[in-house]
Amino acid sequence: ALSFNQMIVLLRNFETMTGMMGCYILDGFLILYGIVLTVLYFRLKVRELTLLQTIRPKQTNTDTYDTVRTNKKLMV
Repeated sequence: ALSFNQMIVLLRNFETMTGMMGCYILDGFLILYGIVLTVLYFRLKVRELTLLQTIRPKQTNTDTYDTVRTNKKLMV
């Protein structure tokens, strides 16, 4: 982990670089940052889904129409 002062020094070095090298380095850092955050987000979602599946009781595979009563009289 970088301290605040080290981050300031790095930013100043980016400002003094000439050409596109600083942009390429910053782009690489931002791409890696996005990938890491995406992986952490999906890991959190998968963990949440598995936790919910273990908490909820397993539902039986019943058809929706199995619960409809067929003994009612027809009203005309």
